[in-house]
Amino acid sequence: MLKAVSDLIDKYDYASRINVISFYGDMLTSLLDIRRDISTGYLSGSLSSWSSSAELRENFYNLLSAAQVYDSSINISYGNINKEFYTLLSDRGITLWPWTYSKSVATAFYNAFLWGVDGLTTNDAQLTVDTVRSFDVPMAGSEKRIAYSSQLRIGATVATYGGKRSSAAGESLGITWLTDSLGCTFNAQTGVLTAGTESGTVSFMLNYSAKLPNGAGYVLYSQPVVITVGDYSEIELTDVSKCRLNEEDRLILRAGCGAVGDFVTVNLKNADKIIVLDADGNEVKPSSDLKNGFIAQLSIDGVVHDERRIIVSGDVNANGKIDAADYLMIKRAFLGTHTLDTISGFAADVNINGKLDAADYLMVKRAFLGTYNLVG
Repeated sequence: MLKAVSDLIDKYDYASRINVISFYGDMLTSLLDIRRDISTGYLSGSLSSWSSSAELRENFYNLLSAAQVYDSSINISYGNINKEFYTLLSDRGITLWPWTYSKSVATAFYNAFLWGVDGLTTNDAQLTVDTVRSFDVPMAGSEKRIAYSSQLRIGATVATYGGKRSSAAGESLGITWLTDSLGCTFNAQTGVLTAGTESGTVSFMLNYSAKLPNGAGYVLYSQPVVITVGDYSEIELTDVSKCRLNEEDRLILRAGCGAVGDFVTVNLKNADKIIVLDADGNEVKPSSDLKNGFIAQLSIDGVVHDERRIIVSGDVNANGKIDAADYLMIKRAFLGTHTLDTISGFAADVNINGKLDAADYLMVKRAFLGTYNLVG
Protein backbone atom coordinates (compact mmCIF):
# COMPACT_ATOMS: atom_id res chain seq x y z
CA MET A 1 0.00 0.00 0.00
CA LEU A 2 2.78 2.45 0.87
CA LYS A 3 4.40 2.03 -2.55
CA ALA A 4 1.02 2.75 -4.17
CA VAL A 5 0.66 5.92 -2.06
CA SER A 6 4.15 7.01 -3.06
CA ASP A 7 3.38 6.43 -6.75
CA LEU A 8 0.20 8.53 -6.50
CA ILE A 9 2.15 11.38 -4.87
CA ASP A 10 4.55 11.37 -7.82
CA LYS A 11 1.78 11.02 -10.39
CA TYR A 12 0.00 14.16 -9.20
CA ASP A 13 3.11 16.07 -8.09
CA TYR A 14 1.86 16.39 -4.52
CA ALA A 15 5.12 15.86 -2.60
CA SER A 16 5.30 19.48 -1.48
CA ARG A 17 1.58 19.75 -0.78
CA ILE A 18 0.74 16.63 1.20
CA ASN A 19 0.95 15.62 4.84
CA VAL A 20 0.42 11.93 5.61
CA ILE A 21 -1.14 11.32 9.04
CA SER A 22 -1.69 8.07 10.90
CA PHE A 23 -2.42 6.61 14.33
CA TYR A 24 0.23 3.99 13.54
CA GLY A 25 3.75 5.34 13.98
CA ASP A 26 5.40 2.25 12.47
CA MET A 27 3.44 2.88 9.27
CA LEU A 28 4.84 6.40 9.07
CA THR A 29 8.36 5.11 9.68
CA SER A 30 7.96 2.63 6.82
CA LEU A 31 6.70 5.39 4.53
CA LEU A 32 9.70 7.58 5.38
CA ASP A 33 11.97 4.65 4.54
CA ILE A 34 10.59 4.86 1.00
CA ARG A 35 10.84 8.64 0.69
CA ARG A 36 11.95 11.51 2.90
CA ASP A 37 10.50 14.39 0.91
CA ILE A 38 7.02 14.41 2.47
CA SER A 39 5.69 15.57 5.81
CA THR A 40 4.20 13.05 8.22
CA GLY A 41 2.11 13.36 11.35
CA TYR A 42 1.71 10.86 14.18
CA LEU A 43 -1.80 11.26 15.60
CA SER A 44 -1.79 11.22 19.39
CA GLY A 45 -4.31 11.94 22.12
CA SER A 46 -5.36 15.18 23.76
CA LEU A 47 -3.03 17.43 25.68
CA SER A 48 -3.25 16.54 29.38
CA SER A 49 -4.83 19.11 31.70
CA TRP A 50 -2.45 21.36 33.60
CA SER A 51 -2.60 23.80 36.48
CA SER A 52 0.79 25.47 36.15
CA SER A 53 3.29 26.51 33.50
CA ALA A 54 5.63 23.79 34.74
CA GLU A 55 3.00 21.11 34.12
CA LEU A 56 2.31 22.55 30.67
CA ARG A 57 5.99 22.37 29.75
CA GLU A 58 6.18 18.79 31.02
CA ASN A 59 3.15 17.83 28.90
CA PHE A 60 4.75 19.49 25.92
CA TYR A 61 8.04 17.59 26.25
CA ASN A 62 6.17 14.30 26.61
CA LEU A 63 4.29 14.99 23.35
CA LEU A 64 7.48 16.09 21.60
CA SER A 65 9.33 12.94 22.66
CA ALA A 66 6.51 10.74 21.36
CA ALA A 67 6.45 12.52 18.00
CA GLN A 68 10.20 12.52 17.50
CA VAL A 69 10.32 8.73 17.64
CA TYR A 70 8.57 8.76 14.26
CA ASP A 71 10.21 11.92 12.82
CA SER A 72 6.75 13.47 13.03
CA SER A 73 5.27 16.86 13.66
CA ILE A 74 3.05 17.22 16.75
CA ASN A 75 -0.43 16.10 15.75
CA ILE A 76 -2.58 15.93 18.89
CA SER A 77 -6.32 15.97 19.42
CA TYR A 78 -7.56 19.56 19.62
CA GLY A 79 -8.88 19.18 23.20
CA ASN A 80 -7.21 21.39 25.85
CA ILE A 81 -5.21 23.35 23.25
CA ASN A 82 -5.13 27.07 23.92
CA LYS A 83 -3.09 30.05 22.79
CA GLU A 84 -0.59 29.65 25.64
CA PHE A 85 0.28 26.15 24.48
CA TYR A 86 0.61 27.17 20.84
CA THR A 87 2.87 30.09 21.84
CA LEU A 88 5.03 27.64 23.84
CA LEU A 89 5.60 25.64 20.65
CA SER A 90 5.89 28.60 18.30
CA ASP A 91 8.57 30.27 20.44
CA ARG A 92 10.62 27.09 20.09
CA GLY A 93 10.15 26.84 16.33
CA ILE A 94 7.90 23.77 16.60
CA THR A 95 4.80 23.38 14.46
CA LEU A 96 1.41 22.16 15.68
CA TRP A 97 -1.14 20.18 13.65
CA PRO A 98 -4.19 19.36 15.81
CA TRP A 99 -6.98 17.01 14.75
CA THR A 100 -9.90 16.55 14.00
CA TYR A 101 -12.13 19.60 13.93
CA SER A 102 -15.71 19.23 12.75
CA LYS A 103 -18.49 21.68 12.03
CA SER A 104 -19.89 21.13 15.52
CA VAL A 105 -16.73 22.65 17.06
CA ALA A 106 -16.29 25.44 14.53
CA THR A 107 -15.53 27.97 17.27
CA ALA A 108 -12.50 25.97 18.41
CA PHE A 109 -11.41 25.68 14.76
CA TYR A 110 -11.65 29.44 14.17
CA ASN A 111 -9.80 30.23 17.42
CA ALA A 112 -6.91 27.97 16.40
CA PHE A 113 -6.89 29.58 12.95
CA LEU A 114 -6.53 33.06 14.48
CA TRP A 115 -3.75 31.91 16.81
CA GLY A 116 -1.79 30.96 13.71
CA VAL A 117 -1.75 27.19 14.28
CA ASP A 118 0.28 25.68 11.45
CA GLY A 119 -2.22 23.10 10.19
CA LEU A 120 -5.76 22.12 11.13
CA THR A 121 -7.13 18.66 10.31
CA THR A 122 -10.86 18.70 9.60
CA ASN A 123 -13.54 16.58 8.01
CA ASP A 124 -15.45 19.74 7.08
CA ALA A 125 -13.35 21.66 4.58
CA GLN A 126 -16.30 24.00 3.99
CA LEU A 127 -15.28 25.73 7.23
CA THR A 128 -12.69 27.69 5.25
CA VAL A 129 -13.57 27.14 1.58
CA ASP A 130 -14.24 30.88 1.11
CA THR A 131 -11.67 32.07 3.64
CA VAL A 132 -8.71 34.04 2.30
CA ARG A 133 -5.55 31.96 2.48
CA SER A 134 -2.97 34.11 0.71
CA PHE A 135 -2.40 37.72 -0.29
CA ASP A 136 -0.12 38.07 -3.30
CA VAL A 137 1.59 41.28 -4.42
CA PRO A 138 4.01 40.21 -7.20
CA MET A 139 6.12 43.37 -7.03
CA ALA A 140 6.60 43.07 -3.26
CA GLY A 141 10.21 42.58 -2.26
CA SER A 142 11.44 44.42 -5.34
CA GLU A 143 12.22 48.01 -6.32
CA LYS A 144 10.38 49.91 -9.04
CA ARG A 145 10.99 53.25 -10.76
CA ILE A 146 8.13 55.45 -11.94
CA ALA A 147 7.96 58.91 -13.48
CA TYR A 148 6.51 61.98 -11.81
CA SER A 149 2.69 61.95 -11.62
CA SER A 150 2.53 58.58 -13.38
CA GLN A 151 0.34 55.72 -12.24
CA LEU A 152 1.31 52.21 -11.25
CA ARG A 153 -1.31 49.52 -10.84
CA ILE A 154 -0.37 47.26 -7.94
CA GLY A 155 -1.41 43.76 -8.97
CA ALA A 156 -2.61 42.52 -5.59
CA THR A 157 -4.68 39.34 -5.53
CA VAL A 158 -6.13 37.07 -2.86
CA ALA A 159 -6.74 33.33 -2.98
CA THR A 160 -9.13 31.32 -0.84
CA TYR A 161 -8.63 27.87 0.63
CA GLY A 162 -11.13 26.71 -1.99
CA GLY A 163 -8.70 27.79 -4.74
CA LYS A 164 -10.55 30.87 -5.98
CA ARG A 165 -8.29 33.79 -6.88
CA SER A 166 -9.55 37.36 -7.33
CA SER A 167 -8.37 40.95 -7.29
CA ALA A 168 -7.72 42.38 -3.83
CA ALA A 169 -8.74 45.89 -4.91
CA GLY A 170 -11.65 47.28 -2.88
CA GLU A 171 -12.52 48.38 0.61
CA SER A 172 -10.57 45.52 2.20
CA LEU A 173 -7.29 46.69 0.67
CA GLY A 174 -5.10 49.15 2.54
CA ILE A 175 -1.61 50.62 2.60
CA THR A 176 0.92 51.19 5.37
CA TRP A 177 3.58 53.74 4.52
CA LEU A 178 7.00 52.79 5.87
CA THR A 179 8.53 56.11 4.81
CA ASP A 180 7.24 59.55 3.89
CA SER A 181 4.86 59.11 0.94
CA LEU A 182 6.47 62.07 -0.91
CA GLY A 183 3.06 63.04 -2.27
CA CYS A 184 2.25 59.56 -3.61
CA THR A 185 -1.35 58.45 -3.16
CA PHE A 186 -3.01 55.05 -3.28
CA ASN A 187 -6.54 54.27 -4.45
CA ALA A 188 -7.62 51.04 -2.74
CA GLN A 189 -10.73 50.71 -4.93
CA THR A 190 -8.66 50.45 -8.11
CA GLY A 191 -5.33 49.29 -6.65
CA VAL A 192 -3.54 52.18 -8.38
CA LEU A 193 -0.65 54.17 -6.91
CA THR A 194 -0.14 57.69 -8.29
CA ALA A 195 3.31 59.22 -7.97
CA GLY A 196 3.78 62.73 -6.69
CA THR A 197 6.08 65.43 -8.04
CA GLU A 198 8.87 64.98 -5.50
CA SER A 199 11.98 62.94 -6.26
CA GLY A 200 12.94 60.19 -3.89
CA THR A 201 12.25 56.68 -2.67
CA VAL A 202 9.12 55.59 -0.86
CA SER A 203 8.45 52.28 0.85
CA PHE A 204 5.16 50.73 1.87
CA MET A 205 3.34 47.48 2.58
CA LEU A 206 -0.13 46.61 1.36
CA ASN A 207 -2.55 44.95 3.72
CA TYR A 208 -5.77 43.02 3.22
CA SER A 209 -8.48 42.75 5.89
CA ALA A 210 -10.19 39.36 5.75
CA LYS A 211 -12.87 37.64 7.82
CA LEU A 212 -13.70 34.15 8.94
CA PRO A 213 -17.28 32.87 8.51
CA ASN A 214 -17.99 33.71 12.18
CA GLY A 215 -17.10 37.36 11.56
CA ALA A 216 -13.70 37.33 13.29
CA GLY A 217 -11.17 39.37 11.35
CA TYR A 218 -7.51 39.05 10.51
CA VAL A 219 -5.09 41.06 8.37
CA LEU A 220 -2.58 39.81 5.80
CA TYR A 221 0.44 41.95 4.87
CA SER A 222 2.66 42.00 1.82
CA GLN A 223 6.41 42.25 1.86
CA PRO A 224 7.66 45.86 1.51
CA VAL A 225 7.40 47.53 -1.89
CA VAL A 226 9.98 50.16 -2.77
CA ILE A 227 9.22 52.83 -5.38
CA THR A 228 11.66 55.44 -6.65
CA VAL A 229 10.00 58.51 -8.16
CA GLY A 230 11.91 60.60 -10.69
CA ASP A 231 12.27 61.71 -14.30
CA TYR A 232 12.08 58.24 -15.88
CA SER A 233 11.07 56.79 -19.22
CA GLU A 234 9.03 53.61 -19.64
CA ILE A 235 9.19 50.57 -21.93
CA GLU A 236 6.87 50.98 -24.92
CA LEU A 237 5.77 48.66 -27.71
CA THR A 238 6.44 49.28 -31.38
CA ASP A 239 3.54 49.87 -33.76
CA VAL A 240 3.99 46.42 -35.31
CA SER A 241 4.21 44.51 -32.05
CA LYS A 242 1.51 41.94 -31.28
CA CYS A 243 2.43 41.93 -27.60
CA ARG A 244 0.41 43.59 -24.88
CA LEU A 245 1.51 45.55 -21.84
CA ASN A 246 0.03 44.60 -18.50
CA GLU A 247 0.32 47.66 -16.28
CA GLU A 248 -1.06 45.91 -13.22
CA ASP A 249 1.78 43.41 -12.97
CA ARG A 250 4.33 45.22 -15.17
CA LEU A 251 4.36 42.48 -17.78
CA ILE A 252 4.88 42.14 -21.52
CA LEU A 253 2.27 39.59 -22.60
CA ARG A 254 1.97 37.47 -25.76
CA ALA A 255 5.69 37.19 -26.51
CA GLY A 256 6.57 34.35 -28.86
CA CYS A 257 9.40 31.85 -28.80
CA GLY A 258 12.53 32.84 -30.67
CA ALA A 259 15.77 34.76 -30.24
CA VAL A 260 16.00 37.45 -27.58
CA GLY A 261 17.41 40.00 -30.03
CA ASP A 262 14.61 39.46 -32.54
CA PHE A 263 11.99 39.92 -29.82
CA VAL A 264 13.50 43.22 -28.68
CA THR A 265 13.98 44.64 -32.19
CA VAL A 266 10.47 43.82 -33.39
CA ASN A 267 8.48 44.59 -30.26
CA LEU A 268 10.16 47.26 -28.15
CA LYS A 269 10.92 50.92 -28.82
CA ASN A 270 14.42 52.16 -27.93
CA ALA A 271 15.70 48.67 -28.69
CA ASP A 272 19.31 49.85 -28.42
CA LYS A 273 18.68 50.79 -24.79
CA ILE A 274 17.00 47.52 -23.85
CA ILE A 275 18.83 44.66 -22.19
CA VAL A 276 17.23 41.34 -21.31
CA LEU A 277 17.93 39.48 -18.08
CA ASP A 278 17.17 35.88 -17.21
CA ALA A 279 15.00 34.96 -14.22
CA ASP A 280 18.08 35.18 -11.96
CA GLY A 281 18.98 38.69 -13.13
CA ASN A 282 21.85 37.76 -15.46
CA GLU A 283 22.10 39.47 -18.84
CA VAL A 284 21.42 37.14 -21.76
CA LYS A 285 22.84 37.36 -25.28
CA PRO A 286 20.65 38.52 -28.19
CA SER A 287 21.14 35.10 -29.83
CA SER A 288 19.79 33.25 -26.76
CA ASP A 289 16.33 31.68 -26.76
CA LEU A 290 13.70 33.89 -25.16
CA LYS A 291 12.21 32.10 -22.15
CA ASN A 292 9.17 32.79 -20.05
CA GLY A 293 10.01 34.99 -17.06
CA PHE A 294 12.92 36.85 -18.66
CA ILE A 295 13.08 40.56 -17.82
CA ALA A 296 13.29 43.46 -20.29
CA GLN A 297 15.13 46.42 -18.80
CA LEU A 298 15.28 49.95 -20.20
CA SER A 299 18.55 51.61 -19.24
CA ILE A 300 19.53 55.17 -20.23
CA ASP A 301 22.98 56.54 -19.41
CA GLY A 302 23.54 53.76 -16.91
CA VAL A 303 20.27 54.40 -15.05
CA VAL A 304 17.52 51.75 -15.11
CA HIS A 305 14.30 53.55 -16.00
CA ASP A 306 11.88 50.66 -16.32
CA GLU A 307 11.68 46.88 -16.37
CA ARG A 308 8.98 44.38 -17.21
CA ARG A 309 8.68 40.64 -16.96
CA ILE A 310 8.30 38.95 -20.37
CA ILE A 311 5.55 36.36 -20.62
CA VAL A 312 6.15 33.88 -23.45
CA SER A 313 2.76 32.47 -24.36
CA GLY A 314 2.58 28.73 -23.74
CA ASP A 315 6.13 28.39 -22.39
CA VAL A 316 4.92 27.25 -18.99
CA ASN A 317 8.10 25.37 -18.05
CA ALA A 318 10.29 28.28 -19.21
CA ASN A 319 12.59 26.33 -21.51
CA GLY A 320 12.16 28.63 -24.51
CA LYS A 321 9.94 26.36 -26.59
CA ILE A 322 6.45 24.91 -26.72
CA ASP A 323 6.57 21.21 -25.92
CA ALA A 324 4.44 18.38 -24.56
CA ALA A 325 5.37 19.27 -20.98
CA ASP A 326 3.77 22.71 -21.39
CA TYR A 327 0.35 21.52 -22.43
CA LEU A 328 0.38 18.65 -19.92
CA MET A 329 1.13 21.10 -17.11
CA ILE A 330 -1.70 23.36 -18.26
CA LYS A 331 -4.09 20.42 -18.47
CA ARG A 332 -3.19 19.25 -14.97
CA ALA A 333 -3.54 22.79 -13.60
CA PHE A 334 -6.96 23.09 -15.23
CA LEU A 335 -7.99 19.76 -13.68
CA GLY A 336 -6.74 20.90 -10.28
CA THR A 337 -3.96 18.34 -9.89
CA HIS A 338 -1.07 20.80 -10.32
CA THR A 339 -0.46 24.35 -9.13
CA LEU A 340 1.36 26.84 -11.37
CA ASP A 341 3.35 29.71 -9.94
CA THR A 342 2.34 33.26 -10.90
CA ILE A 343 4.63 33.67 -13.92
CA SER A 344 3.85 30.19 -15.28
CA GLY A 345 0.17 30.95 -14.81
CA PHE A 346 0.43 34.01 -17.05
CA ALA A 347 2.14 31.92 -19.74
CA ALA A 348 -0.61 29.30 -19.47
CA ASP A 349 -3.37 31.88 -19.96
CA VAL A 350 -2.67 32.13 -23.68
CA ASN A 351 -6.05 33.64 -24.54
CA ILE A 352 -5.50 36.29 -21.84
CA ASN A 353 -8.97 36.05 -20.33
CA GLY A 354 -7.71 36.05 -16.76
CA LYS A 355 -8.35 32.38 -16.05
CA LEU A 356 -7.09 28.94 -16.95
CA ASP A 357 -9.55 27.03 -19.12
CA ALA A 358 -9.78 24.21 -21.65
CA ALA A 359 -9.19 26.65 -24.52
CA ASP A 360 -5.70 27.44 -23.19
CA TYR A 361 -4.76 23.77 -23.07
CA LEU A 362 -6.12 23.08 -26.56
CA MET A 363 -4.38 26.10 -28.09
CA VAL A 364 -1.01 25.12 -26.63
CA LYS A 365 -1.48 21.51 -27.75
CA ARG A 366 -2.22 22.69 -31.30
CA ALA A 367 0.83 24.97 -31.18
CA PHE A 368 2.99 22.02 -30.19
CA LEU A 369 1.56 20.02 -33.10
CA GLY A 370 2.32 22.93 -35.43
CA THR A 371 -1.28 23.71 -36.43
CA TYR A 372 -1.67 26.98 -34.50
CA ASN A 373 0.33 30.18 -33.91
CA LEU A 374 -0.14 31.38 -30.35
CA VAL A 375 0.88 34.99 -31.09
CA GLY A 376 -0.18 35.25 -34.72
